[in-house]
Amino acid sequence: MDKIRIPTVYIAAVLIMTGGALSTGCSTTSSIQKQKSGEAHYKLGLSYLNDNQAQLAFVEFQKAIEDNPKDRDAYYGLGHVYFVQGRYPESVEAFKKTIQLDPDYSEAHNYLGTVYERMDEIDKAIAEYNKALSNPKYVTPQFAHHNLGMIYLTAGDYKKAEKEFQDAIRVAPDYALAYNGLGQAYYRDGQYEEARRAFNAALKLVPDYPEVHFYLGQIYFKNGSNLQAKQEFERVIRLAPETDLARQAKQNLDLLH
Repeated sequence: MDKIRIPTVYIAAVLIMTGGALSTGCSTTSSIQKQKSGEAHYKLGLSYLNDNQAQLAFVEFQKAIEDNPKDRDAYYGLGHVYFVQGRYPESVEAFKKTIQLDPDYSEAHNYLGTVYERMDEIDKAIAEYNKALSNPKYVTPQFAHHNLGMIYLTAGDYKKAEKEFQDAIRVAPDYALAYNGLGQAYYRDGQYEEARRAFNAALKLVPDYPEVHFYLGQIYFKNGSNLQAKQEFERVIRLAPETDLARQAKQNLDLLH
């Protein structure tokens, strides 16, 4: 979810203005008041998400849906909260409802794919990512391309992974994650020089990228450039201490001595 800051005073004012006490009994007026109340609850839910208060956000999204059962964004927010809480089946249902209300909502297809991945339902995840990409109006297709690339990378299908990461870079040339993924695909495919170029492109965007420094160290180690390998592994340890990546880097440094 995007970070959206909404002044608390504004939210409180909207809630007061759209309260039930102002209902005139007219069905049209009541419907408008319900819609405004739902919007206020949704915005309040977003503000709670910004403050990392997922349960309070959950309650507000539920209230928004009670006021407006066709609120696509409230269902999307609900799906997000279920996901971060580890309630994946409920998250799936919330995103399915989001898509039912707006079949062209590519962000929901992409997020649903992520949930399916977490549930290890890879075929369903791939299908959702492709549905997201089938929409020519998808504003951020690099995310779905990256997600597909990571699936293919994990499966060992490096050519497909390379294509997805390249597609992500094509639409978002400043997307460091895609350069990292592309570098890993090249590396695992034995294309070390191409991998080095991709990793260096990632570092131009994010200089302190521990995983990229680790893989560059691996490449230099394979090429016999021990001094450069040592420098890269030391950067990993400095940037990401107490991680598995740092432990692997320490092991590799021991081999260089």
